[in-house]
Amino acid sequence: MKKKIYISGSGGMLGEAFYKVFNNDYILKCTDIDVNEDWLSYLNFINFEEYKNDVLVFKPDILIHLGALTDLEFCEKNINLTFQSNTLSVENAAYISNILNIPLVYISTAGIFDGKQKIYDDWDTPNPLCVYAKSKYLGEKIVQNLCNRYLICRAGWMMGGGLKKDKKFINKIINQIIEGHKILNVVNDKFGTPTYTYDFAKNLKLILEKEYWGLYNLVCRGDTVNTPIFLQRINRKLAEPSLL
Repeated sequence: MKKKIYISGSGGMLGEAFYKVFNNDYILKCTDIDVNEDWLSYLNFINFEEYKNDVLVFKPDILIHLGALTDLEFCEKNINLTFQSNTLSVENAAYISNILNIPLVYISTAGIFDGKQKIYDDWDTPNPLCVYAKSKYLGEKIVQNLCNRYLICRAGWMMGGGLKKDKKFINKIINQIIEGHKILNVVNDKFGTPTYTYDFAKNLKLILEKEYWGLYNLVCRGDTVNTPIFLQRINRKLAEPSLL
């Protein structure tokens, strides 16, 4: 019989990738507060009793806690809600996974590092600087301290959701172009590793099926940087009549 996986917070672009990668080999239940697909059902994972009851009824073999508030500016302005969504909900998931004695998969972020190094490995000590990063790092510590079995994977700069799902860097750039901006408003001093959502989901699936429990930085190969020269090239292209 196929194993069952419960995926909470799966209404975004990474959740869509998880659904498509895992769906053929597992029986899935995917939930979110934003029910934007016919394969999703409603769940507010901040509510412990609601979260626990929904998972216990499904009786999964694995619990994947996926969702989080990721907009950095929103998180800075809504600190309490951010920690409820990104930290308290993770504690809920940890307790639920222990009740069922099943592994918990928690998706963290490379944003927990302070950027002082160009490359980070799994053993480097995080130094989260913003509210979002602090809330995600606390989630890591909760999982490590409470769960019997866990898999923590830190994602890089995620992409792959298209205009419908992507709420991150690429979509923000595309929206500015659609709106007719002649100069793009983006940060220009950050290094990162662009990571395709489906590659992330496929490799997490391999790690999970091999039962390599623990903590991993999970990103695609290579790196990129938003530089002034790169932005100047884009802005010149935006000024060309053929692209207006």
